[in-house]
Parts: sequence; structure tokens; C-alpha cells
Amino acid sequence: MKYSPSLLVIDFDGVLFDDARFKKDYESLFRRAGVREEIYQKTYDTTKKQGHYDPRIHIHLALGGASGASVIEKNLFSQIKKFLDQSFRYLFGDVKGFLQFLKDEEVRMVLLSTGDAAFQNQKIAKSGLTDFFDDIVIIPHASKTNALDQIIRKMRPESVLFIDDKREVVEHIKKSFPSVYVAQMQRGSTTPAAQHIDFFVKNFTDLKEYIKEWKAAQG
Repeated sequence: MKYSPSLLVIDFDGVLFDDARFKKDYESLFRRAGVREEIYQKTYDTTKKQGHYDPRIHIHLALGGASGASVIEKNLFSQIKKFLDQSFRYLFGDVKGFLQFLKDEEVRMVLLSTGDAAFQNQKIAKSGLTDFFDDIVIIPHASKTNALDQIIRKMRPESVLFIDDKREVVEHIKKSFPSVYVAQMQRGSTTPAAQHIDFFVKNFTDLKEYIKEWKAAQG
């Protein structure tokens, strides 16, 4: 692949941010407060059904009826706030160097992520990535087609590179936008491989070299 985009649209969890390790450590805060795994998951799912994820609601549901719950709730919420402040610890090691490279090359960048907007924005802000992006878009559902269409209409780029780790997302984007270059990030060997996309990425170091080669070839 020899290609240099004028716009990068990129996912957060699993691409820039080690969400698997984050989720494991986040859950461990509840476990240390005495919340069993099945209760954690059940109350997490219930909390998300409210339409957004609020840690305070999750904590209250998970500790419902526990002796001294109000004190434990306050302590656990305080721990979660401190934990979110450390979100930068969950960035993959090659992320900031790659984003700085693209910024130096004057490539515009949009972060397109799914999840609860307030919770995701906290993670992103505390990761120290906000200033790299021209825009940050958080949507509550997995389909990114409409969001990408709006981004392209707004920014009118000459060329677009879209990167996500989820197979169904990249396949759907490529089908909906044939002219967009679509890459699947495969940091883990267990990531299901997509079909009918442009290429796969295992890390940003390789992608950076591809872009450098393309630019050199353009003279």
C-alpha cells in the first residue's frame, strides 16, 4: 500500500487505546469493593440501558443493599475518577508518534468512536490526544456510516483513510464508501479478519513507513 491521505478517520478503542486492559482494570475496582463478576456485568448492562453509561449509577446498582454502601459508593467513585485520570497509561506505545507525524504532514484527523459520549470524552481527554484531532465524534451505536458521510460532507477531503479494528465496521464502511481507503487494525492475533477492504495494519510504525514511501514516490 502506497497511499497518503488528506483526512484520517480513526477509531479509539482497540486502535489507539488498549480497551481490553482498561476494562479489566476498571472491573477490578468493583471487584475490590466486593462486587462479584456476574453482578458487575449485570449492573453494567442495566446501566447502559439507561441510554448512557454513568459510573455513579453503575456503582449504586452494583452495591445495592450492601452494608455501609453509601460510604463504599463514595470511595469507589473517587477511585474511578482517579483511574480515569490515568487513561494515558492505556494508549498503545506507537500512537502519539504516529499522530504527530500526520500532524506534521498536515493531514487532518477525526476521531470517530462509539460509546457513551461523556465517558468516552473523559478517556480521550485524559489520554492526552484531544489536540491532535480536528474533530472528535462520539456516536452511541456501532454503525459509523452516517457519521462518516457527515464528516466527508463537512470536510470535503481529497482522500480519506479510515481505520477501525472491528471486522463488521470496516466491511460496512468499504461497501458504503468504495473510494475511501479502509484499513483494519489487527493488534491482537484473535482479531477476526475482514474481507473486501484495502489493507490490514498491525501497528502504526508500519503504516507510517508506507506513507513515507508514498510521499517519496510522489517526488
